[in-house]
Amino acid sequence: MNRKKLIVLIAAVTVVTAPSTVTVWADNTTTSETANGYIESELDNNTPLYEPDESLYMSVPTAYPENGIADIRADYPANRDQNPYGTCWAFSSTGLAEFDMINDGLADKDTVDFSEAQLAYFAYNFVTDPLGGTEGDKAKYNNKLASTIYQNRGGNFEYALRRYSQWIGLVNESDVPYSIFKNDTNASIDSKYAYGYDRAHLQNAYEINIKQQPQQVKEMIREHGAVGAMYYDRNAGWGFYGDDAYTYYDADRVGGGHAVMIVGWDDNFSKDNFRETNRPANNGAWLVRNSWGDYKDYFWMSYDTVSLADTAWVFDVTGSDNYDNNYQLDGGINTYKVSNYTTMANVFTVGEKEGVTYEKLKAVSLSMTRESNVGYKIQVYTDLTNLKDPTSGTLQESATTEGTSAFAGFYTIPLKEAVNLKPGSSFSVVVTLDKAALDHESAYKEARGDTVIWDCEVNRENSRSFYKYGTKFYNITYPNGDDGNLCIKAFTTNCTDVIDTPDVPDTPDVPDTPDVPNTPDKISPIGKEKTGVLKGTDGAWYYFKDGEIDTKCNDVLKNSNGWWVIRNGKVDFNYNGIASNANGDWYCQNGKVNFNANDILYTPQGWYYFRSGKVQKGKETVQRNSNGWWYIGTDGKVDSNKNTVARNSNGWWVIRKGKVDFNYNGIASNANGDWYCQNGKVNFNAKDVLYTPQGWYYFRSGKVQKGQETVQRNSNGWWYIGTDGKVDFNKNTVAQNSNGWWVIRNGKVDFNYNGIASNANGDWYCQNGKVNFNVNDVLYTPQGWYYFRGGKVQKGKETVQRNSNGWWYIGTDGKVDFSYNGIASNSYGSWYCKCGKVDFDYSGKYKDSTGKTYSIVNGRVE
Repeated sequence: MNRKKLIVLIAAVTVVTAPSTVTVWADNTTTSETANGYIESELDNNTPLYEPDESLYMSVPTAYPENGIADIRADYPANRDQNPYGTCWAFSSTGLAEFDMINDGLADKDTVDFSEAQLAYFAYNFVTDPLGGTEGDKAKYNNKLASTIYQNRGGNFEYALRRYSQWIGLVNESDVPYSIFKNDTNASIDSKYAYGYDRAHLQNAYEINIKQQPQQVKEMIREHGAVGAMYYDRNAGWGFYGDDAYTYYDADRVGGGHAVMIVGWDDNFSKDNFRETNRPANNGAWLVRNSWGDYKDYFWMSYDTVSLADTAWVFDVTGSDNYDNNYQLDGGINTYKVSNYTTMANVFTVGEKEGVTYEKLKAVSLSMTRESNVGYKIQVYTDLTNLKDPTSGTLQESATTEGTSAFAGFYTIPLKEAVNLKPGSSFSVVVTLDKAALDHESAYKEARGDTVIWDCEVNRENSRSFYKYGTKFYNITYPNGDDGNLCIKAFTTNCTDVIDTPDVPDTPDVPDTPDVPNTPDKISPIGKEKTGVLKGTDGAWYYFKDGEIDTKCNDVLKNSNGWWVIRNGKVDFNYNGIASNANGDWYCQNGKVNFNANDILYTPQGWYYFRSGKVQKGKETVQRNSNGWWYIGTDGKVDSNKNTVARNSNGWWVIRKGKVDFNYNGIASNANGDWYCQNGKVNFNAKDVLYTPQGWYYFRSGKVQKGQETVQRNSNGWWYIGTDGKVDFNKNTVAQNSNGWWVIRNGKVDFNYNGIASNANGDWYCQNGKVNFNVNDVLYTPQGWYYFRGGKVQKGKETVQRNSNGWWYIGTDGKVDFSYNGIASNSYGSWYCKCGKVDFDYSGKYKDSTGKTYSIVNGRVE
């Protein structure tokens, strides 16, 4: 579409839908600086830092992806178009989910397309969740009375985080198309689309400080495909350089808020690529994906852009089949941190559903969007006898889960062991944190005079959220305030078998019971219509396909009694070890998958790490069993030959022959660098020149600092650090740190040194061990009189230079030659020198050694 026509179309739509507003499409194409579409959140700035900071993220490339925009266009969907509304926040949020699904292999770039209209509508118009936990939470936006329709009022990544975590959003574009607003901005979306049509679930959301921890942002882009960001768009910030590529840089926050996705970077992107009249001071830029269709679909934003907000947002999503039920009390769209308490709880009642015999509680989510590095302990109490006391039931000790969060954000935390829940019973999730961090929902109201435009009320009196004070729990109720329930959720799956069956640990250990599936009476006689793991007429168990035993079947398949190892069409009750199907590799005992296997266990195939019976693949980790802590490779197997440094949720550990060596002290290495280790663990607080059995090394955040000569201090002095990060006690040179250049003698700064010291770059004038770059003169040193410029001896050319004592002949070694008699030149002319000094008293003739005669007047050659 012609660009001028596009601007006219935007203006026309605005006049029809919101006569009292200005153009609000997030591209600032008018002469104003108001590009609305993003409502800046408290969470967009002052982002908490995650420690350890950059030390674990130094292996990222200087540019990504390799071929820039071309690679992104090849691997991800075509750009979406928010025109003509201020919905950039919804487009960026759905885009983050789409990119993450593609990166995880859960979606295809040509088919994945989540609805922005559904997210925007239900952000402003709330529907109670199917389990009724958010009853009393409301949101209703009155478009007809508002001066700005909600489509143009905008939103932010926090809005998306809240709705996604409530399982609102991430439905297909085909279910709720963006065109629904084309002819009627007041159009309602059927409430059925709020829940039940979702195609993905939010697992985690992270907030990363892009200004202070850019390496972590880059690592997340590689892992999840993109991060979300906000900046204040203005016309003056734009530039253009070849191949349909735009640039953006601003030095202030004037303009309208606009949400985008950052999908790559180039540390060497030249500052000269930006507009000449608006050029940053440094090289480097983020590759940004826009939501204006083909116009400025991708552009390069300078690292120096001032209006770029602190927070980069990461949405980690997965398929919607991971859990069946989301028990929650917080349906609000705004939150604040609980500041006074660290032990809190939510109480839930299990629903009663036809055909569901019990539910299995598998995970809990915590929202901690204002704090990073939070230590947590999660406890589950079942069968509560008093709904006002979260601890009045049975503590499921085996499910107690402890850990530490990384970034500020939203976390879905699998329980150490799943918990069975009876329909109609009540249970609690009790959370203890090591600092105040948990969020609670908060109300919001927007009015024009006496007319309420947006009423976002929260339930303040449902008596299901609690805080602990002293030894007792008390209801969190706010009858006269704006605050509501705690942001703790519980995720369950529906089960249809008998609740007692999975709790009998001895059942799979009966090797002499071929009829382990103990419900043969429930199975109809084999017929042509029968397919599955069934009992044959001979009393053995087989996999039948259309009533016939499939002798070619070698798989792990399910019937109502569990999952079974099939070998040549028959259940192999003698099989012990790992067996595989399309869903993964499983720990099997007596032919049956043992989903209670949560350990490093021996199998005939080797030692493997299992969770819920499944080999945990895809990520290096360190896990424990009764024999110690072990390195687990990406194949889920203990590698007894491995020597490295590897990570789990408790830190980074020294691995020697596959096992954590708690006696190790010194430097240990992995692909990311060399690390300072104490008692087998990386100490990220090591920020000094420290002794190790391998020598003295310079560490920052626990990592040996390699690649650059420097001078660093410890309690014993200042030391020369070589490019290998090690103190070189044989080094004699001049070396640099951020405070200057220093004289090194036997590896240490010699603060008593005065004179000339040398390095590969030249010979330098030093005072008290430091190069004085302000020296521009002929000066005395213990080595003699030399001519300095910028503190450096000037070599390679004869010259005549002046100091307060006169004009002196300087030889090619930069030194005053007091034995020199003859003619020498500088930029002012040629001069007669006697004993190395210009003789201004001499007038007459001078014949040099070649026989050439010079006429001298007052020391100068005429």
